[in-house]
Amino acid sequence: MVKRPALWLGVASLLACAVFACGGLLGLQDRTSDPDVASGTTDSADAADAADASRVDAASDAAPGRDAGATAASDTWVMLAPMASARAFPASAAVNGRGYVVGGIFADTNPSYAFEAYEPLIDAWVPRSPIQKPLWAGSTAVLNDTIYFFGGIAATATVTVEVSAYDPSSQTWSTAPAMPAPRAFTSAAVIAGKAYVFGGETATGAADTVSADSFVYDPTVGAWSTGPAMPTARSRTSSAAARGVAYVIGGVALSSAPLATVERYDPATNEWTTRAPMPTPRYDATCAAVNGILYVIGGHTSLKVRVATVEAYDPVTDQWTRKADMPTPRAELTSFVIDGRIFVAGGRYGDTDLTALEAYSP
Repeated sequence: MVKRPALWLGVASLLACAVFACGGLLGLQDRTSDPDVASGTTDSADAADAADASRVDAASDAAPGRDAGATAASDTWVMLAPMASARAFPASAAVNGRGYVVGGIFADTNPSYAFEAYEPLIDAWVPRSPIQKPLWAGSTAVLNDTIYFFGGIAATATVTVEVSAYDPSSQTWSTAPAMPAPRAFTSAAVIAGKAYVFGGETATGAADTVSADSFVYDPTVGAWSTGPAMPTARSRTSSAAARGVAYVIGGVALSSAPLATVERYDPATNEWTTRAPMPTPRYDATCAAVNGILYVIGGHTSLKVRVATVEAYDPVTDQWTRKADMPTPRAELTSFVIDGRIFVAGGRYGDTDLTALEAYSP
């Protein structure tokens, strides 16, 4: 069984906690930066978007010069407007130039309904309709401009098979086909219009096991299939897709020791291969792909140590490069990509759940 920090030891107390409905993932990329990962085209002109436009105009007048989309020097970070809700283990995605952060856990034991949209042009967060039930430790993918939230842990401290789908154009949640088996602490990637969900944990408490499974969701038929198992069973990994293949990085197996393992899945051959290990072994990091390069950010290097480390992997050369550290050391964070920039949100440092949002320009 995986050893966990105090966060995991407190999971059983979720049964006694009240569910909090708060306002406004392993992170998903905007297809504007990587063709294999979810993106946006054009926002629909519905009434809610019109209201958002008014809010954007008002905020622009009130806070000139705070444009998170402004051009920045390469290999640099900038601190941006914090989320309204502090949380660890949220999930995220980007659609149509907006970032979305959903779910998570706060104060060790309280799963969150919170769902917020980030507007980079004005560096502001906008609350959205909360997810159907409070969840944390799930993963996300964007398929056909719809955000899917896979599995996770519910308020009853149970690992779920449930999948929720959010349509940004109608700003509504719905129930999607359930996963083949319950999973939490997975990571996910999108390749050729399908979502791939990797590894994870099967239960909480003494019944917990770490999985090597890969599940594949095809939205065109609304059905799941099972792909080949990863060579290394693990959870709390980071994943991203680049050049038509998926990479599952780091994580933790049957001990608390972090892994440097990098495994690549190619759907064209339906095979896994092992690649150069990550220089800094870690788990509970986040990963994003920009222009075919994978960036692994933050995470745990041991049970109590959360880091600001950023390392970039080039799949062509199979080599790693150290990059500028993130301003705020943290693990259990999430990330999304808009216009070639990586936005990192939430997480935890020490005993503090974070609202921090920071953007990295590769």
